[in-house]
Amino acid sequence: MSSAWSTFCKLSRIGPGRGPMSWRASWPLGSALEPPCSRGVTWKTRSRSRSKPSASPYETRTRFSGRSGQTAPADFAIPSGPDALIAVAVKGFDSTGSKLSDATREIEEMVKVKTSRQFIFAVVDGQGWFRRQNDLRRIHALWDRHEIDGLYTRAQLVDFGTGLTQAATRLGLT
Repeated sequence: MSSAWSTFCKLSRIGPGRGPMSWRASWPLGSALEPPCSRGVTWKTRSRSRSKPSASPYETRTRFSGRSGQTAPADFAIPSGPDALIAVAVKGFDSTGSKLSDATREIEEMVKVKTSRQFIFAVVDGQGWFRRQNDLRRIHALWDRHEIDGLYTRAQLVDFGTGLTQAATRLGLT
């Protein structure tokens, strides 16, 4: 087990009894969006209002354009899907199965189309990842090789907010 993997596992606190719930107060994408919740197999994002957070405009559940006009899925794209400079995958599962492999493939697809000017972040959480660590290891390997710009869990939402802010600042979005 690599040192980076061990550190990630300790800091992320992914494991039994740590499903995606009650973390609304620390969700960094603004009050207009509800953070992932515990209903259903995957986290759902719901718009609380039609207003966007004041920091940057964003689009949810979209595809972003990247290298050679290719597209990839994104749960959040800043400033918008086609013009995204920051793309975020939010993947939380309380059960195991092929959906975790599909989520991992989506993040790998994001990496394939990413340009040098784009930032890719992944937020993962839930017991499903604890039970299917090989899929989580694949995502961690992307982060360890600097192919994605951040890998976060519910326990690291403050760091996720900091990472988003730093990326937006570097891109001149703030």
